[in-house]
Amino acid sequence: MKAWQLMLRLIRYRPAIYGFGVLIWSIFFISPLLPGLINRAIFDQLSGAAPAVFGIWTLLALLITTEISRRLLTQLGTAMDISVQYNIAGLLRKNMLKRILAQPGAQALYTSSSAAINNFRDDVEEILTFSIWLLDVFGNVLFSLIALGILLQINQQVTLVILVPLLIVVSAFTVANQRIQRYRQASRAATSKVSDFLGEMFGATQAIKVANAETAVIGHFQQLNDQRRQFMVKDRAFTALLSSVYANTISLGTGMILLLAGEAMRTGNFSVGDFSLFVYYFSMVTRLPSLIGLLLTHYKQAGVSFQRMQQLLKDAAPSALVEHGSITPDQQLDFSPAKALPALQRLDISNLSYCYPNSQAGIKAIDFRLERGQFVVVTGKVGSGKTTVLRALLGLVPAHGTILWNNQPIEQPAEQLIPPNCAYTAQVPRLLSSSLHDNLSLGLNLSANELQQAIETSVLAPDLQHMPAGLATELGSRGVRLSGGQLQRAALARMLVRSSELMIVDDCSSALDVTTEQQLWQGLRQHPTTWLVVSHRCAVLQLADWVIVMDAGQIAAQGPLNDLLETSPAMRELWQAEPSNQKLLLGVDAHV
Repeated sequence: MKAWQLMLRLIRYRPAIYGFGVLIWSIFFISPLLPGLINRAIFDQLSGAAPAVFGIWTLLALLITTEISRRLLTQLGTAMDISVQYNIAGLLRKNMLKRILAQPGAQALYTSSSAAINNFRDDVEEILTFSIWLLDVFGNVLFSLIALGILLQINQQVTLVILVPLLIVVSAFTVANQRIQRYRQASRAATSKVSDFLGEMFGATQAIKVANAETAVIGHFQQLNDQRRQFMVKDRAFTALLSSVYANTISLGTGMILLLAGEAMRTGNFSVGDFSLFVYYFSMVTRLPSLIGLLLTHYKQAGVSFQRMQQLLKDAAPSALVEHGSITPDQQLDFSPAKALPALQRLDISNLSYCYPNSQAGIKAIDFRLERGQFVVVTGKVGSGKTTVLRALLGLVPAHGTILWNNQPIEQPAEQLIPPNCAYTAQVPRLLSSSLHDNLSLGLNLSANELQQAIETSVLAPDLQHMPAGLATELGSRGVRLSGGQLQRAALARMLVRSSELMIVDDCSSALDVTTEQQLWQGLRQHPTTWLVVSHRCAVLQLADWVIVMDAGQIAAQGPLNDLLETSPAMRELWQAEPSNQKLLLGVDAHV
């Protein structure tokens, strides 16, 4: 869709408000017609070129009334502008957010978070600017058409000179069209790079410091800023150059009109009142070429913004960006499952497949079953597809296949496989920049007993004793004050307080020592629920009722651990690769 088509749909979202705004500003912009005619009448009366129809004081009173009315129209028009901008911005941002939330969780953003923020802020602001310029230019066009009609009746030759600046402006825009787009796209892309790097730099502070890379990082950041500055200067300078061309063409037209008007006054075909009317109208009519030029510039810049926002929508149709709908929910949103599933007795997964875009990596034809109370472990080499299996099952990636919960199909796993049906701890857990209590509860009203039980099961109690404020301890930005093992166990505790029929854990004990890891998994195994766990650790494999071995995106073997150690070369290779000290602590023959 073209930019003008998208803009038209935005206008149609609240046609009454926008239409009322057009009416108010149209009256505001054509209202100067009356003062011009009043000035003409005053000067013609004073010079004796026309008989007096109204007294001087009456005409002055009309001038004052007109000015007061314009002030009131300004206030009303501003109120309409605010309403228009609120509705347009709200619709664009809601539709972008709606699309993001509708995506699988692992691929919600196809760009960086900082680039998305630029879409929500800068690109939306550009659309708002264009929408307001439309109102201004429409009012000025209306005024100019009426004013030109009046001036043509007085003197056609002088009036036609006014059209010369308009032709110059249109020609200048035609020549500069492509460059406007190119400079705006480059400046927005450079801004996104700076924002992206800032986010990465703050998120990798520790890595930068331990590598003694501060100088190199700051140097690269300065380089990105220099590139942004160059592109921004080009964009702003070129826009200023066009504005200068528009303004100078107006000055040129003004000089030509003054010369022609002076000659007409010497021949007696032009009164003092006519001259005052031309001068009064000309100061506003000649603004039109400049306004049209700037409007066309903003139109191209708005087109760039529409394109950038559409990239955030990925494969959705451009019309999804301007889809009409309420921007103020009538009731509080409910993010819990629409319907709690029955108690899990059996989960069947068949032909589960997914391939990452522009890659051969993924999973293919995954089939397995979980029975109630089972502890099932998915294992395999790095890159074998273990994490992808979990993500596909949970609907975090757009996978294909069949998922049956007690023989009932799961149509929307991303919406159905969440607490209280299913709880999940990712391979790299995320904590919020808040207290430990807030990170565990995330808004739930938890009892002290629920918290204590989750903390003990996740083996977080010894660490909690050394925290200065206990559960109220602030964890810092993204939990930076916790060690890797503490962060993993805090994420597990957060999952445990959301007691669910199915617990899914992705290799969430890699940062623990062998003793703590063994204690953790023995506690989790006693939790009365069904488990699906990704791990290659001996402490986890020893507890498994069923082991699924992944290799190159497919299931290489599955069954009890002891059987697989005898029949599966892949399983034996994984088991032998584990450190001997782990097996000895578990009482397992290190040479098995």
